[in-house]
Amino acid sequence: MNKDEFYKLYWRQYQLLEKEVLDTDAYVTIDGKNSATFSAQYVKLFLNLCSEIDTLAEQLREMIAEKHEDCDIDTKGPTILKKIAAVKIEFEKLGEMYVITKAEYDSWKNIPFLKFDDTSSDSWWHDYNLVKHCRNDMMEGSNKYNYEKANLKNTLKALSAFYLLCCLTNQFLDENAPDLKSEIFETGYGLI
Repeated sequence: MNKDEFYKLYWRQYQLLEKEVLDTDAYVTIDGKNSATFSAQYVKLFLNLCSEIDTLAEQLREMIAEKHEDCDIDTKGPTILKKIAAVKIEFEKLGEMYVITKAEYDSWKNIPFLKFDDTSSDSWWHDYNLVKHCRNDMMEGSNKYNYEKANLKNTLKALSAFYLLCCLTNQFLDENAPDLKSEIFETGYGLI
């Protein structure tokens, strides 16, 4: 994949999904007090965002495997854990990278890949799988459906993860490329 393909196939998709998330602000203010608010729109956005994350992580894994032929990168493993493990070969501090919301939104700092390792993912990815595969099941120990995990908080976490992967892909393709500008997040990423 080259830069033009990345911008056309992934960055443009990020921008469209980010716009849809911003559109929800007219009904549910992007604020921590609303983090548990769920809706059919959040289901759509959460599923789309996580699907894009999975696809971009796979693309990034393939490019990293090509660059690091001497590393034993599992190119057959279909799980997100294997894909993120491959990304960590190129970006060792992935688990420490964060994005932060812009000042006009409730101050929120997310480290989307903090809890990803060889055997487990972060709660937002686990919730994605529950919404995707078991949305009509009841959450354990409650009278709520898994569907309700498609909420503002998880949607923003997924958006931040997609933004971070876009930033890293952009950097991988061209280390001199300008930082990608987001409407929700401060430009680029930081390290904890």
